[in-house]
Amino acid sequence: MLAWDPADPIAILRELERTAGATPGDWAASAVSIPFALAEVASVRAAYEKRVAEERSRNKDVMDLEWDVPLPDPLPGTPEELHRWTRQAVVVAPTRVATAALVTGRLAGWVVRRWRETANALGRRDYLRAEFGEPTVLAPEWERRVADAFRPA
Repeated sequence: MLAWDPADPIAILRELERTAGATPGDWAASAVSIPFALAEVASVRAAYEKRVAEERSRNKDVMDLEWDVPLPDPLPGTPEELHRWTRQAVVVAPTRVATAALVTGRLAGWVVRRWRETANALGRRDYLRAEFGEPTVLAPEWERRVADAFRPA
């Protein structure tokens, strides 16, 4: 599950489980919030930048990392703030809920693109891969939660 704040969707799913008499799922374990994902990308970028600076102190030929798109600092506190910061077009849908879902999807896509840029930096530098491992499709904790959501209980 992906949401700006998964608490409300999780509450709805738990109510549906109770109503249906279904075994409760551990929705929180596989939920990812947009702020969490963006913070993870920022944290990983900071770790890469620190490691590049260390390498550069030993080898002046090492270039600083340059990101295609920087991350907001400080990180936005609301979907509206992040949406404005990303300069994406205004989303118009028939209902408020549909609009929120479309905005969430767009923001998630934006965060995924920032992760791809981050993973590309890892892929181009052997010393980063030696310390942090091979690039992943999603930021590590996000990827783990997605994978866990598809593992049998």
